[in-house]
Amino acid sequence: MIDKLIRKRTNMLWLAVVGFSLWQIGILFADFGPASAGWTNYLQAFGMVVFGLSLLRLAQLSHATQDPNVAERLNDELTQLLRYRSFYFSYWVIGGVMALLVAASPFVQMRPEIIVRSLLVVVVAAPIGAFLWLDHRAGSQE
Repeated sequence: MIDKLIRKRTNMLWLAVVGFSLWQIGILFADFGPASAGWTNYLQAFGMVVFGLSLLRLAQLSHATQDPNVAERLNDELTQLLRYRSFYFSYWVIGGVMALLVAASPFVQMRPEIIVRSLLVVVVAAPIGAFLWLDHRAGSQE
């Protein structure tokens, strides 16, 4: 049962990060000009639906972990360590992206909406992606 819940959690996190990224990247492409407005609407809608459905599914899975024994086994020491490392990694990724944007600002004129939306994608995707990558690496070493 625990392995099944872990697989479901992993799949829903992948769907959430992909859906959110597609949704926000679609908005970013639409900000670049009206030439890309047609297909970006579909990309945004698809990403929004995938992200929303994955969040609903994660909420359903959280009800399956109401049992304290199940919750404790899902949030073991390895999971806590991976969560810590993923936030640590994403802190540096976010700082690097911000430094890159600041360094590029004298050479590339960017609207504030594009900068903020780019940072939003990195802020959401970096910790989830890092957690999933570390979790996959830890699972393959067992």
